[in-house]
Amino acid sequence: MFITSRGTMDKLDSTLRELLSTRTEFARAIRLPNDAFKKNAGTEVTTDIVMLRRLHPGETPTDPAWKETAEHTNDGGEAFTINEYFATRPEMMLGQCASPVECMAATNRHSNRTVAHSRMHSPGR
Repeated sequence: MFITSRGTMDKLDSTLRELLSTRTEFARAIRLPNDAFKKNAGTEVTTDIVMLRRLHPGETPTDPAWKETAEHTNDGGEAFTINEYFATRPEMMLGQCASPVECMAATNRHSNRTVAHSRMHSPGR
């Protein structure tokens, strides 16, 4: 498991993902909103938690598609390219991607806590 910026998964050049796929099996990933580390690290960056499993000698990975990118359209109708894993599994993105570089937290108006649902979008964000 590792934490990385969104560029590792979304970069058009898939060289790193291809290299990782020869040695590991992709299990899943979760995309965190750009303010996930704002309070404790003072930074705003869209972050991915990527989970991999080391392959045994001679084992072939059976992981879901994650090495390429795909078109994604956000709730505002803006289209951009993200990793195919997230494009086909928007529920794995916490919040709403407003642009290719900014995924924002979605807040529940009633409890003011972050919710894990890609279709919610905080007003004014």
